Amino acid sequence: MYITGIETTKVTSAQEFALGTIGMNQDGKVWKYVEIKNTTATVAGVAGDCVSYAVDAGYNISRVVSDVTDAAAAPVGAGLLGGTIVGTLAVAEYGWIQIGGRAIANAAIGGTPADGDQLMASTTDKALTRQLYSGTTPNIIAIGASVAIGTDVSAKHVACQFAY
Repeated sequence: MYITGIETTKVTSAQEFALGTIGMNQDGKVWKYVEIKNTTATVAGVAGDCVSYAVDAGYNISRVVSDVTDAAAAPVGAGLLGGTIVGTLAVAEYGWIQIGGRAIANAAIGGTPADGDQLMASTTDKALTRQLYSGTTPNIIAIGASVAIGTDVSAKHVACQFAY
């Protein structure tokens, strides 16, 4: 479904759409409507910051966090924020995260990535990092953790492919 007329940069304190709603802009970017709610600390965020699913059933209930302390030990990347969040501890905000298509990450991409590298949610708040593999060959679990491909990592350009 196209999300024509919906402000993907808008963040509110009241829920306006069904959580988990997926839509696409005319430019091919895919978006998901989520609840953003940190439970450990206040961590503000801006457009392009990476958010992760909350540790307890976050994916199932479309709840994301900007504070990776509230995500799994190996954070599951949810998407890139569409707008600015206050990120206040225990206060829900609602908005759109980009889960597919071309994007520009806000934070520098960690792990010394090169163009074409697979990226994943970092253990650093709001950031992406280079996907590392264990063993001699990539495995399905490592590939499944990937959330983006670096298209021009020095300029923080990525091709999103977050799970939705």
